[in-house]
Amino acid sequence: MSEVVSLLGESREAFQVEEKAGPMPPKPEPAKRLKPIDRSQSFWGAIDIEKLIEEDHPARGIWAMVNQLDMTRLEQKIKAVEGRAGQSSLDPRLLMALWIYGYSEGVSSARELSRMCEYEPGCQWLTPATKRSSIWKRRSKN
Repeated sequence: MSEVVSLLGESREAFQVEEKAGPMPPKPEPAKRLKPIDRSQSFWGAIDIEKLIEEDHPARGIWAMVNQLDMTRLEQKIKAVEGRAGQSSLDPRLLMALWIYGYSEGVSSARELSRMCEYEPGCQWLTPATKRSSIWKRRSKN
């Protein structure tokens, strides 16, 4: 043994590790991996437009009233006709009904009415599958 000590130049005690007093600290658990909640995602699904609003919803009454109005003066301004090139125009009854509905809900701003069409069922029922930005462009022309 003295040979080993003389080769290393140190005593055996110098290489011994002191044991720590007390129990070993617990190993930290890895962080849980969860799917993030992303509310900015678009939702696509089938929507039954007729079921968006009840049968007695004010939007239905406004639509029925507007359909009884004489719109010939507004329709005379429409240049798009069947059998010729060009994009179809929006029905003036749609624009009229949407504005009356907006006013009935206390909205008179075109921008606010545009935002309302994104979430409000009455507006969505009145304007199904309509590019809503074109509605606001038409207001300034009429």
